[in-house]
Amino acid sequence: MYYFIGSLFPISLSKDIYKHSTGNIDNAANSLQWNYIEGFKQNDCGLEIVTLPGVGTFPKNYSKAALPKSVFAVAPSISGNSLSFITLPLLGLVSRYYSLSKFLNKESSVSDKDVIIVYSLKSAFLLACCGLKKKLKDIHICVIVPDLPQYMSESGNKVYRFLKRIDKKIIDRCLKKADTFVLLSDAMHDALNVGTRPWVRIEGISANYSDNILCMKHPGFVYCYTGTLDKRYGILNLLHSFMQLEGDDLMLWICGKGNAEESVRECSEKDNRIKYFGILSHDEVLKKQKEATVLVNPRTGAGEYTKYSFPSKTMEYMASGTPCIMYNLPALPEEYKPHIFLIGDNQETSLLDKMRDVYSIPKVELEKFGNEAKNFIQREKNPRRQVSQMLSMINQ
Repeated sequence: MYYFIGSLFPISLSKDIYKHSTGNIDNAANSLQWNYIEGFKQNDCGLEIVTLPGVGTFPKNYSKAALPKSVFAVAPSISGNSLSFITLPLLGLVSRYYSLSKFLNKESSVSDKDVIIVYSLKSAFLLACCGLKKKLKDIHICVIVPDLPQYMSESGNKVYRFLKRIDKKIIDRCLKKADTFVLLSDAMHDALNVGTRPWVRIEGISANYSDNILCMKHPGFVYCYTGTLDKRYGILNLLHSFMQLEGDDLMLWICGKGNAEESVRECSEKDNRIKYFGILSHDEVLKKQKEATVLVNPRTGAGEYTKYSFPSKTMEYMASGTPCIMYNLPALPEEYKPHIFLIGDNQETSLLDKMRDVYSIPKVELEKFGNEAKNFIQREKNPRRQVSQMLSMINQ
């Protein structure tokens, strides 16, 4: 029996979670976890989902101080438990740990012949699973690592950085108990001290949800960015590059929220070709991607963290069938490169040059290029194929 421990949103709670969230919602993490679940389903595996939904803290980012417990079903062989916990800062982490530990040790039927799959390096999840392994020594723990926590924030707050150092020590200690790993990039192997333990690279999974969304291309030439508006990710460069382009039919659509939001609003006031849509639902984001002419990821390959990061929007962009412009990031596998309009160096001015070059390509050719990228993703990165790699590693 497989147990999947993560932070996905059960369908029955999704509307309530979106309603009470006042901060940015991690749609990418939620989608990837559901894509893993779809992979288990397509591989005919028995699976029990245990989730503590990834909501923000009360009251700043989430308007309810606690989440209720609920059960749900995905398929005849796949059931789920959404555990209750409080959402207060710091105490929420402790609450998550105790809720998960209690479920695994007292409420579940997990045995030492089972496999525990832990999504992401959350110390509360890892501590609870390591505690279970003290009791069930032969249980198999597989850790999916989508990000390294030390590179996920640039906060200069001394208390925050102190707590993150403690968190990292807890994570490093827990990872010694892991049996296998699913890594987002090859460089994570050394960073996590995986050593000789089995591992496989799964940079993402595409379930082709955008196929269910029917819409027409916008008649203009639309560049589009969807995702976190973090200055680290090159949003300001995208804005300034676009504003240097000439063309009455040109538009730039931006969706998301983050520390560059005010800059986006200011630029949209200066250049009426820039449209800011704020936070949209996942389906609305997919619709914007399909309506656009070209999708842009302005994140450069500069910085240590880029070795360990495969932006989820790369796969989502390609699956939309709309061509994508992006920098040649260190963690980008070679097989992707023929299907992307790549920026060869990390110079910020190179983004403007590439946007200008792509603007000169006939739309018919752009649509053909985008469809070829989509076919590659559907063929090589579908849930059945990606999850089967993980299952083969575990079973061997």
